[in-house]
Amino acid sequence: MTTYSEFWRKNRSGDETAELMLCLRALRKVAGYIGRNVKPVFWKGMVETDNRFILLDPGVAEENYPVSFETFDALVGQVVLEGMSSLEWREWVTGKVEKEALTVSDSVYRYLNNVIAAAEDIYINLRAKSSVWSHYLARYWRLERETDRRDPALPPSPASLADVWRAATILDEQAKNLHAYYYGPLEILSHLTEELSNIALFPSITERRARRKDVYMDIWERVADEIFQWEEFQFSPDAINFRDEAAPQGETDDGYHDDDDEDENENTDESNQASADPDDLLNRLKAALEDGENDLTDVIAVAVEEPEAKSMETIVRKSQSISDFQPDEMLVNRLRKIFLQQQSLFMRRRKRYIKKAQYEGKIDPRRLYRVPMDGRVFKKKELIVSDFPWHVCIIADASSSMGGKSGGKRPWETAEKIFVSLAKAAVGFDNLIDIYAYSEDGGVCMLTQLYYGGKMYSVIPKGRTPSGQSIMAAAMMLNKKYKNSMIIHITDGAANCGLSLGDTLKYCRAHDVEVFTIGCGCNLQTQQFLKGYFSADQLEFMDNISGLSEIIEKLFRQRMLKT
Repeated sequence: MTTYSEFWRKNRSGDETAELMLCLRALRKVAGYIGRNVKPVFWKGMVETDNRFILLDPGVAEENYPVSFETFDALVGQVVLEGMSSLEWREWVTGKVEKEALTVSDSVYRYLNNVIAAAEDIYINLRAKSSVWSHYLARYWRLERETDRRDPALPPSPASLADVWRAATILDEQAKNLHAYYYGPLEILSHLTEELSNIALFPSITERRARRKDVYMDIWERVADEIFQWEEFQFSPDAINFRDEAAPQGETDDGYHDDDDEDENENTDESNQASADPDDLLNRLKAALEDGENDLTDVIAVAVEEPEAKSMETIVRKSQSISDFQPDEMLVNRLRKIFLQQQSLFMRRRKRYIKKAQYEGKIDPRRLYRVPMDGRVFKKKELIVSDFPWHVCIIADASSSMGGKSGGKRPWETAEKIFVSLAKAAVGFDNLIDIYAYSEDGGVCMLTQLYYGGKMYSVIPKGRTPSGQSIMAAAMMLNKKYKNSMIIHITDGAANCGLSLGDTLKYCRAHDVEVFTIGCGCNLQTQQFLKGYFSADQLEFMDNISGLSEIIEKLFRQRMLKT
């Protein structure tokens, strides 16, 4: 079977918690590609259940880890369906229809509600038809189609009427031996499919949502008229009855035995047997999520003095994709030489601040001969003010432009190899080195930590360039225990979302945070933009990314080895 999810799954794990968190991060990456305003993605149980989130069932993996690519395809399909639905104002459309449409009995309402839901599913499929998302949607609906099928020879249930239409339109699967009651509504719905195909081509979202609402209002009444003509039966497994308001337990008030509920109960029992404590899994997932992400949105909003500053949601997370680049040994040796010089400088300065032949302090064995003379047999170590160690925070632009080609190479790949070399060179020294990638993902400024736990990780460049927002977040995360620190900002373009560089640098100056920007392959317009915010000693330009290592070395020498 062809699968499509290898692109999203760089890392997989046989551990349940780790694998579900890796899946969640990959699915959030999918959501970011769909659009800027897609709802956040969670596993069910991690957050409260409401329409603010896309909630996925962690049981879909059936306790087989790592999750198969076929299963992950279906999960991507669900994220695509719900993500595109939110972009197309699905809740607004269906809410308007339910509020303004003809009032019907509860029994008929369930049929109509399922029909409108199916219509929206079909509309989303039509909107995605020319994109790669259509493959994931098809996989999702095939998986859904494999469960809860009703015998088509029986009178339609609310769900089965919608499912038959959905399967015929999305999957091109024509049901056979249909009960006669299907034909009238399906004929009406086939015309709706044609209408939805036209609506999907409208250029404006306002036009698309308004037209869908009007069409659904008409369909609501026409399908209701068809249902009203169905013959009424007494309760039996094959019958439909609209008169009894209170159906016996185990039956719906549509008059047929609800096999779906029985199946659901059976599945629930099996699930309970398979997973002794599902709450334990959810608690582990919540803990893993909290450990992996940090929301700085409110902290930044409070720190910004300008009330009209265009701040954005800011999330700091750890990358889960281990970098496969090997360090450049020549660069490693050059950087280690700088760190060794820094360490040597510190040791020399340290000796200058040890005062000997003092009247108090620590006994100096080498001065004991002075006891009968003047008693100055002590030594004292004064408070050392030193440039060692340093907290260096590198934040690198990982927007979509960094994934392109510059000078025959992909800028991000070159930058990542330099970061791998820096991470190796820093081992064994007391400097704190942080490396982050930043980009815009679904309207959120994402800072992804690339170096932690002694390992170097990777990201895929995408999105816009929230430079000001990212520098502000990095400034607020600097470790206050380090007397000396600096932020090295690497970018190939101008900031185009989030806080302005002016608001950010105002905060940095007020808190004595040094920020240096390295422009890689910037055009003249971008260079002028950056020169408007950074002084000459804070800004370096290079024709392409290949010169990045030399400038980083230069900065380290100027700052760490200054006399």
